[in-house]
Amino acid sequence: MALDKAHTAIARSEVFIVMLGSKTKNAPGVLKEVKIANELKKTKFQIIGYKDGSRDWAVADAGRVYEWNWENLKVLLA
Repeated sequence: MALDKAHTAIARSEVFIVMLGSKTKNAPGVLKEVKIANELKKTKFQIIGYKDGSRDWAVADAGRVYEWNWENLKVLLA
């Protein structure tokens, strides 16, 4: 049921964003949502959610990784 809700929400979205934390790349729910976003051919990217975060936290096939800052967000969401 939760996967159906995720599919509906992702289908309605224009952009799919993954907020990265140290455990994100192995989180089963995130991996399922990324798969849905890819199947729906959504524009997607990843944002490192912490100042001391790492690009090593990136999720495979979830788009380019960016640092969290307002300038990046302005450009990415324009």
